[in-house]
Amino acid sequence: MWILALKPEQRGRYTLPLIQLRSEYPFGLIKAWSYFRAERSYLVYPNPIASNWQLEQKEVNDTGDAEIESSSPTLGERNFDGIKPYVPGAPLSNVAWKQVAKQPDSPLLLKSFETPVTVPVSLSFDSVPAQIAETAISQLTSACLELHDDSRPFGLDLSRGSHISSRIDVGSGKEHLKLCLEALATCK
Repeated sequence: MWILALKPEQRGRYTLPLIQLRSEYPFGLIKAWSYFRAERSYLVYPNPIASNWQLEQKEVNDTGDAEIESSSPTLGERNFDGIKPYVPGAPLSNVAWKQVAKQPDSPLLLKSFETPVTVPVSLSFDSVPAQIAETAISQLTSACLELHDDSRPFGLDLSRGSHISSRIDVGSGKEHLKLCLEALATCK
């Protein structure tokens, strides 16, 4: 088994170079070589750069038109909904410990939280603060990875000015992330 180390300097699609396979066995007495051209290419994704900017969210209706714009909520933010009786198997982090401390003989109570509505996020060059295109692409890459890790649906629009290079509809999952990263890697 052999390993081919490739070190591209920038993102994009590359073809594998011409490879020379060589053997000198035994003790260099017999030398044999051959050239091998792989009909394959590889893709180099942009380097993600984290940024402190907030993701712009657009609620999308059935026709695909944006209706509402809002700033993204803080990750992990949950709205308190009330107190309910304890259910066996519920996480201990949701137990209302203050009520237990005040009334130790009463049954356990759970804090109830609203489930936040997941609003699709629309990513575009206009939604990042970077002025340099490569930095903006790296920030968009970081945002795609973050949204994927949080299981939040997102779309990607890489149009700039009058030239539309790529638009990816709102979606989620590994295949959607791969599609977005490929678009960012090959964006001109």
